[in-house]
Amino acid sequence: MFKTSMGKFVNPETLEEKFKESPFVLDMMVVGENQKFAAALIIPDFNFLKDWQERHGIFCKDRDDMVTNKATLERYQRVVDKYNKLFGDTERIKRYKVLNDSWTEENGCMTPTLKIKREIVSKRCAAEIEELFK
Repeated sequence: MFKTSMGKFVNPETLEEKFKESPFVLDMMVVGENQKFAAALIIPDFNFLKDWQERHGIFCKDRDDMVTNKATLERYQRVVDKYNKLFGDTERIKRYKVLNDSWTEENGCMTPTLKIKREIVSKRCAAEIEELFK
């Protein structure tokens, strides 16, 4: 759990597990300790996303294109809106960033039991996290 600057507590694991029910979300890390709101870094399920994009006539040359495509970002906003309805105002994701990255045990971002190493991901994605709270 972490505490926002408004004194409210947020359990990131609860939000992450719920959002990962979406086929669009492979992994997610909720951040916001000592900030005014909760935000998230989202790792897409690139296989599912590619299939979805092709079904909708969206063809991207690489992962950067996949996560910056306007229609894709609109679809992720609908995912966030859907799952946010299940949580109170304090816990809702106010801002998020869809990353073109993967978090794996090999790159040091996941434990052998596939839990996020928050400290490592926070350092690796420091610029993206900072941007969420500007």
